[in-house]
Amino acid sequence: TFAGKLVAASGTFAGSLHAAKIYGDLVADDENGGWLRGCGISVGGDDWKTGIGNFYVDWDGNVTMKGSIKMAGNITWSTGNSPCQVLYARSSMSAPSGSYNDYPSSSSSGWHRNISSSDYYASYTYDGGNSWTTPIQIRGVDGQNGADGVDGDDANVTRQNIYRAMLKATDSDGLYSVDGALLIRASAIQTGTIDAGSVYLANNFGGFRCALGSDGTYLTTGAMMYGSDDNYYVIATNSGVRMSAPNHDIYVASSGCYSSEEFTRSSDRRIKNSISYDMGKYHSFFMGLKPVAFRMNKGRSGRFHLGFIAQEVEDAILASGLGTADFAGFVRSAGPDDVHGDYEDQCYLRYENFIALNTSMIQYALQEIDRLHCEIEKLQSKGGLS
Repeated sequence: TFAGKLVAASGTFAGSLHAAKIYGDLVADDENGGWLRGCGISVGGDDWKTGIGNFYVDWDGNVTMKGSIKMAGNITWSTGNSPCQVLYARSSMSAPSGSYNDYPSSSSSGWHRNISSSDYYASYTYDGGNSWTTPIQIRGVDGQNGADGVDGDDANVTRQNIYRAMLKATDSDGLYSVDGALLIRASAIQTGTIDAGSVYLANNFGGFRCALGSDGTYLTTGAMMYGSDDNYYVIATNSGVRMSAPNHDIYVASSGCYSSEEFTRSSDRRIKNSISYDMGKYHSFFMGLKPVAFRMNKGRSGRFHLGFIAQEVEDAILASGLGTADFAGFVRSAGPDDVHGDYEDQCYLRYENFIALNTSMIQYALQEIDRLHCEIEKLQSKGGLS
């Protein structure tokens, strides 16, 4: 028994060595059943009482260490089982609580110990059930035991399985199904191209589809938009555009514009104001008009048209003391943001405005003819004319 310090470069003790602290190498003879015993072992630091050395074993056998564990053998638990325990469930639910053994071996509605092919969620405990992990999904619905077929069927990429998956999509995805029909919310279509033969609107309100036809010589292809009654539609093809209703059509093609009957313009007195019957101020303008014959630059028939030159009509308006506001038959495009053809300031004529002007001038001419006829008759009655 030593009351002070025992210092030795090397030495062998056959009995027991008791000390508050031991510095240096302390080796137990494992061949003779030697043991290292003590209330604590600290390696790599003096703070052994606080357990923050590199390796520390306290009186109760708890181990604290800073490094890693590298071993060639296995870990054997004193109970014969790993402290990690798992519970399973068929659907997502709140984490379990309490002892592992408190749960049944199987259940169709709650947590249970034994896994089955119907289980998709699991929760783990590492401390005997004092705490459990947040449930995690351990199996995909479309993997084994697919909901729509035999095991593995939903994992196959086929047209049928893709369609099934799309029908299961929710409205938040922009895809949803009604009575087995796949619907796409319009706001979900952000960009790209929709390649489809037909698109049907809800509630039988109409739709869009591909269209084939003929212009009498060549096959025409295009798109058709129709309403709830498909006798009313608009079709645009590689040859032109047609708006159709039963017995009536309007065509726009490179050769011109056509309609199955004349257009009807609303002319009700109740929709007009500032009505004036004074047509005399238009006499000078009328006399300044210059009817001409011409061909169109883009015409294909080579035939002559009869009409007016829009700029010359404007000149006649101004020369008669009128302004363009006095005659709506003349129109000039207001610029690049206005409707225009080949030129941003292109001029147009509304020929229907000339009908009333011509009528007024013909009436005036007939009145003058009648007046002159009366004058002639008076002169003849007096013998002034023979």
